[in-house]
Amino acid sequence: MRQEIADVAVQDVNHVLYLLDNSGKILWQKQLNSKILGKINQVDLYKNGRLQLAFTTSDTFYILDRNGNEVAPFPIKFNDDVTQPLAVFDYDNNKNYRFVITQGSNLLMYNSNASIVNGFKYTSAKSEIVFPPKHIRIGTKDYIAVQQENGTLKILDRTGDDRVKVETKFNFSSFPVAQAHSGFQLIDQQGVQYQIDQKGKVTKNDKNLTDGFAVAQLNNTQAIIDNNRLIVNNKENELDFGLYSGLSIQEAGKSKYITLLDETAKRVFVFDTKGGLLPNFPVYGNSAPDLGYLKRNTNLGFVVKGESDSVLIYRIN
Repeated sequence: MRQEIADVAVQDVNHVLYLLDNSGKILWQKQLNSKILGKINQVDLYKNGRLQLAFTTSDTFYILDRNGNEVAPFPIKFNDDVTQPLAVFDYDNNKNYRFVITQGSNLLMYNSNASIVNGFKYTSAKSEIVFPPKHIRIGTKDYIAVQQENGTLKILDRTGDDRVKVETKFNFSSFPVAQAHSGFQLIDQQGVQYQIDQKGKVTKNDKNLTDGFAVAQLNNTQAIIDNNRLIVNNKENELDFGLYSGLSIQEAGKSKYITLLDETAKRVFVFDTKGGLLPNFPVYGNSAPDLGYLKRNTNLGFVVKGESDSVLIYRIN
């Protein structure tokens, strides 16, 4: 929930999902059968500004309303395990959603009525899919990126046909392919950066990264953490030594922010897109932050885990 965090959704170790308001009051709670995969998505199925929560567990695809009620005809239960977080596509930003479920090497695409989208042909890959399929829009063209365990990168059109044929095989890291300028970009396990243009041409650049690096990419903004080096669009900033995790680039309004956690010192950092640390940071926190507006378009803030049984909500002045 990136643009607005007037409500906060959290799940405890017993798989109970809670919705809190930004004062910490519990609005409702719902017992789930297992852990939520990845992040919860906000959708507007009825196109009226009232948002719902969409997510998957290991065997169920849920959509809940703001009161915690299941939105018919959801949920959908599966016999086979769901192996990746839910992917939500809104091709034309008109709220005609496509929901993609990953089960090993198989894909299921649903519409907002919980019906299978029969026009999407790519339902089975040759090896296990290692990230949720990703929708990328470049100009007026839509691309769906699917990364497989065997190193294959498929770049498809809306129907599931090949849009860009990529012959190179990759040793995928734990960071998915992303849009970069007018093409695509990924960094493999050895820290080699690959640029892929819209015709499938691949160029590479060894960035000399060490083991344990992390990368985040949002449109044309890239951030890399490598030991205590924070590299933002090739500009390097040196941080105090620490154990850094949870690197992400998050949007609020027209601005982007780079967020980071130092696990050892339990400190949360928020940087601007030039790598400058925002005033009054770092602050205490025990998880990567989820940043957005505490109220619509006002009071920028973020949510972070405190102690094992607490959630903290900060306002950024």
